[in-house]
Amino acid sequence: MLRCTAFYMRRPNPFLLPVLLAAACASSRSPAGLPPELTNAQRLSLQQAEKAYLADAKDFAGLRDALAEDPVTAFWLARIFVVQLVKVRGGREEAMDSQSVAVAEVGKTVRQDAGSSDDQLLRAVAKVKNPIEVAAFMQLDALGTAAVPCIVHDLASNKQALLCQLGCELLGRLGSKALPLIEPLRTSPEVVSRRAYAQALGFMAPSLVPFAALRVMATDDGDFTVRAAAIKVLGEQDPNSQLLLRQRSVDDVDPFVRRLAAQGLARHQNRENALAVADFLARSMRERDSRGERAAQEALQQMAKTRGPRTLDQWRLFAQSLGSQDSK
Repeated sequence: MLRCTAFYMRRPNPFLLPVLLAAACASSRSPAGLPPELTNAQRLSLQQAEKAYLADAKDFAGLRDALAEDPVTAFWLARIFVVQLVKVRGGREEAMDSQSVAVAEVGKTVRQDAGSSDDQLLRAVAKVKNPIEVAAFMQLDALGTAAVPCIVHDLASNKQALLCQLGCELLGRLGSKALPLIEPLRTSPEVVSRRAYAQALGFMAPSLVPFAALRVMATDDGDFTVRAAAIKVLGEQDPNSQLLLRQRSVDDVDPFVRRLAAQGLARHQNRENALAVADFLARSMRERDSRGERAAQEALQQMAKTRGPRTLDQWRLFAQSLGSQDSK
């Protein structure tokens, strides 16, 4: 049975005290910041909603929607479902850093009827989602915009890759509801926030993605991980960024970014892209960059719809056999 009341008890039990202290310390450095302390009335409302949720009561939806109208209670209500997802997705994050929500031990508060580890393994093999996960996703979807501050603070702006990925996935699910609220992340002084902005866009429908902003990030951001995140989304979703990808595969100072740019070109079969990837292959061979070589070979194989490596000269001949991008 889910017992997240400890998050908003005035006097937390000793077991969760280190967790809450860590979260409080994180708030001063987090891009989003924690909301003000709950009043007694707000705390009671959250407890009432939690009981209704656990009992599958018909009045829970109304209680949830009422709490969503207050940014403070909305944050803490969303956190209940965030904790559930963290437990289901990755177990206990033992290495949570100072910017995390610090839910290392909160997983023990999640419902005990979620199933044994064997049950979870069988569900994973059958590609059946954990019912706790499904329910948490549904509730965060229902909260919509009201859930974004918690998702950004607890997950998307977290330095732990697993948690950040989950947060970006949740923001992507919210799509247009999340876009206005995550826009400040794009120009944040925090690298993790700018990177999360780009990664979240990768989970959204291409029609929603501001590709022009990502192109600027892919070129101008001073952190290679932010440029890489922007390049990845452009390569996967924006056919109009092929020229930029070709340029980045040559000009970026970081080999990881150059590699991602070359891989992004694989989705668009034309002479210019194939020649650019062949040039990237040649550079990787000169610099003894085995990862770059492998990425280039795989990208060219994807363009050629074949398997197996070829020599550099063979790939150049293949590239010359393709039509130009301008002719398509």
